[in-house]
Amino acid sequence: MLSLSNGYLGKWYGSELSNSLSKQEDRQCLATTVENLLAKTAAAGINIDFESLSVSDKDPFLEFLNLLATSFARQRKIISC
Repeated sequence: MLSLSNGYLGKWYGSELSNSLSKQEDRQCLATTVENLLAKTAAAGINIDFESLSVSDKDPFLEFLNLLATSFARQRKIISC
């Protein structure tokens, strides 16, 4: 399993991730980037560890997961959070 996190060196970048999730084209770009990275590996799937998001990020985050789920189902890959 690969890991995708918005944490780095002990800090969570919630507001930066919120900005990336807020626009449809940015969600699609992130999903495509994750899909392409996973396709280059033999990993079974991806573990998503996004923290310090606000309640208002719920719907954009779920939309992002749905984008991944569609692609990952075709590839028989796993998403865990």
